[in-house]
Amino acid sequence: MSDLSEVFAVKEETHGQIIEEIFGRWTFVEADGIQGWVSGGFLSRNPLLKFKITLVEPPTGVYPTHIEAIEYRRWLVFSDGNREGITNVATWYALENTMVFSTNSKESEYELLTRGGIFAFSEIDQIEDWFFLGNLGFVYLYDLPTDGKDTTEHRLLQQFPKFKRYGPLLQVDHNNTIIKLWDTGVEITSNWLRLVDYYEEHEEILLEHIGYESVSFRIYNLRLETHTDYYGGLPYFNSSRDATISAYADDSIAFISVYTIDNGMYTNVFAETIEGIRQTGEKRWINDDEFRLELVNYEDVERVFLIKRNGASFELLQEQ
Repeated sequence: MSDLSEVFAVKEETHGQIIEEIFGRWTFVEADGIQGWVSGGFLSRNPLLKFKITLVEPPTGVYPTHIEAIEYRRWLVFSDGNREGITNVATWYALENTMVFSTNSKESEYELLTRGGIFAFSEIDQIEDWFFLGNLGFVYLYDLPTDGKDTTEHRLLQQFPKFKRYGPLLQVDHNNTIIKLWDTGVEITSNWLRLVDYYEEHEEILLEHIGYESVSFRIYNLRLETHTDYYGGLPYFNSSRDATISAYADDSIAFISVYTIDNGMYTNVFAETIEGIRQTGEKRWINDDEFRLELVNYEDVERVFLIKRNGASFELLQEQ
């Protein structure tokens, strides 16, 4: 069948695969007396759209603009011969009742998205604030919803209007400067950012990085407009806030890190791993220089450690 043919989808498989670098679920279709299986990655569910998706090589000097995680390169080729380069950059969900337009204009025809699922967002070359959603059509960035109301991030968005969530974008208005923090990646490289705390006095936010198989926390400095070097579990700050500790257990290993803090700069001064640990227990600062940490092994035996400042660094001591 030819490009832009209208087909009737009879059924769709649960699982899909990547063909010619385009992901799609196998779909059984009928058209003009012909039946057969096609990859859903080459189908558009929006009858308003008049284009095909192709893997034409981009012209020399054309590169994606603001996303570091790039999976593969595609092009929208319209019926009039015009084309726009697109790059899969992020995934998002909870898009029910989102308007999907036939072009990158809110004056164009649109349909409301009525089904759930996780959708790939593609950045469109030289077109700001619009994304190409899966193989469905165009969505306007600032129409996109948050990921629900029963989340820590949603409560922070309600408490602090300076934070806004638009699908894969967390936008911060800090001292009249707009900071944009994007989710990145698709499929197994997905990395979703969620706001979990705001340290207003220190002009910092705590972000949860949710990957395909892992979760970690990063601290972003709004004044410096950059991620700090803090990376690990939830941070535990001492009272003078010149040090913080990360301690968590994962895959039978406890990971312990200590960072000193100076004018918003985080320096990792101590790191240690302990094997055979099922979970962490109590974690608390005794004073500005000493931190008490409980670890539980697989025999449910509790081990207590003291993390103590030693000059410019820290040391790990096991209590008797």
